[in-house]
Amino acid sequence: MTIQYGIYKNNIYSIDLVNGEIELTSHNPQDKVYGFKEYTDILGKEHPEILIKIVSETEISFAYKLEFKVLYKGEVFLPTAIGKFLLGNDSIPIYSNNIEDMPRYGFERIDKFIFEKEIALNDIDALIEYKVPILKFSDRDTEVNRINKENIREYISNLIE
Repeated sequence: MTIQYGIYKNNIYSIDLVNGEIELTSHNPQDKVYGFKEYTDILGKEHPEILIKIVSETEISFAYKLEFKVLYKGEVFLPTAIGKFLLGNDSIPIYSNNIEDMPRYGFERIDKFIFEKEIALNDIDALIEYKVPILKFSDRDTEVNRINKENIREYISNLIE
């Protein structure tokens, strides 16, 4: 699952593209000053803890999707998922499609060509973040940031979900 983000009024929000519109999501009640409204689901139930706002592409200063890679024992792997929930597990699932990773790194086969391993956050060498520009910003270069081992927990705890 890839989460997309947009910068609006110098704040970062998760965004959804809905019928050609950009929907910003916030959990901060102070964003009501920017015109955010409480979310009402398709059954009509109100969710006061979720605020949304529809904006045009011209109203956001940057939009991107986050992608990640995990550096583990000097090799690069893809994480199955990244989010605050990892802090409770204190580990991260990574996967590979290389059968040699089973004996080399202790991966387990979960499908014919997919191998997975749960590794402790402390065992990660680094987390590599890719901010891939989207929408009208897609002609920009991807930003790459390396989050070193000692900063991974803090980085994950600050992720917007």
